[in-house]
Amino acid sequence: MKLVLVDTKFFGKTLKQARNSAHIKRTYAARILGTTCRHLQRYESGKELIPENILRRLLAHGFTLLTIKNSNPQNKQ
Repeated sequence: MKLVLVDTKFFGKTLKQARNSAHIKRTYAARILGTTCRHLQRYESGKELIPENILRRLLAHGFTLLTIKNSNPQNKQ
């Protein structure tokens, strides 16, 4: 396994920008990612490293989740 240095603020800011661009509320994003709003806020602010399981879920299912979200008017802001 290789050592990888990660900037938590960069990844958190990117995660938040992507969520906001998709018009996904934090509560909904936390639910679909399998975490709490508090943890998601900490990831987005760079206070905690985004766990591997959440990164895998984002990468594997990101497009599917966005498609489902955008087709469901109940989830729009």
